[in-house]
Amino acid sequence: MKRILLVSYYYPPYPFGGSLRFKSLFKHLKKKKHDVKLLTCGKNGYDSNEKIIYINDPFKRDNVKNGRVLLRSLNPFPDTMNAWSLKVTKFIEKNYEKYDKIIITAPPFSLPMILSFRHNKSYMEKFILDIRDILFDGTLRDYIFLYPKLFDKIIENKIIDKFTHLTTNVNNYSKILNARYGVSPEVILNSYDDEYEAKKMKLKHPAYVYTGKIDRIRFNNSLFEGFKEFLKENKGFLYIAGEDKESLLRKYLSENIEYLGILSRETSEDLIYSSDVCLIMHKFDIKDADSVFSYKVTDYAKYGKPIVYVGPSTDISEFIKMNNIGICINTFSAKDISSALSKALKLRFDTAGKLFKDTFIGTSLDL
Repeated sequence: MKRILLVSYYYPPYPFGGSLRFKSLFKHLKKKKHDVKLLTCGKNGYDSNEKIIYINDPFKRDNVKNGRVLLRSLNPFPDTMNAWSLKVTKFIEKNYEKYDKIIITAPPFSLPMILSFRHNKSYMEKFILDIRDILFDGTLRDYIFLYPKLFDKIIENKIIDKFTHLTTNVNNYSKILNARYGVSPEVILNSYDDEYEAKKMKLKHPAYVYTGKIDRIRFNNSLFEGFKEFLKENKGFLYIAGEDKESLLRKYLSENIEYLGILSRETSEDLIYSSDVCLIMHKFDIKDADSVFSYKVTDYAKYGKPIVYVGPSTDISEFIKMNNIGICINTFSAKDISSALSKALKLRFDTAGKLFKDTFIGTSLDL
């Protein structure tokens, strides 16, 4: 039995992929009878039943309504979780001898940054860093000023130098880091959440469903133009659930396109389970498209739903093609998208969930 500490800023009820990855890993390691605890962000305290340690983040990001891009552009550090990361670093240092392994997921990168500047490689030997994004010049990085880009490069180099055990959940992240630093992070896919059995929702059919964030990366006008083309000769209803901070959906909403807002994890699964076809979209001029892997595919696959992907050729579109679990449209053509939406109704992939079941077994996270 190993004594293990997992550290993830994001954890349920936060509903998106980063939190769910460590929820699955936490459950997997508990099944193996390890003495495992999880540290996350929340009101200071310890849940002895769940073995979750909560450390409060004093920075109130929810109060920052505007200027997020400017805030990031002026900040020389990787993120705004520095105060939380320093608290966690001090907790780890105080309790270092209590754990045989410490597994950290990033982002946020401020935590591995602080650890890598405070400690030598020998101290860091018991750590595993699980990388879910690229810090320097990654897909979500937009640099207005030069110095944050320079800082990101220095910090990433320092982190990779100190953390000798690396994992990631995206193939191209491993390739990028190998090209930059000669390291080869092990690629370990996310595992779907098998604790919840979805229930049927009352939807109009055929029901097309998109779940997840809607932002400048995960939005595509062409999908909506294709759906409009589809409606000229077909009946259909599009349900969208997720965060839309920039109100990108507003002009497309109609009696056939409904925005449901942010749903709970369970209700999102109910929506997917009740759908006929699930959707993934990315903008065509996305930066570093090869690194884009949308992990909403795990929930879609869990319930065997056919997928229609609209966007550039990405890691996720290649995955869908390779495993034959949907249709990928890499053009702007409304007619091609309409045709895919029609064809997908005849598809079913009941065994697709196997792609994301027990993904930790036999990997370096399978302690």
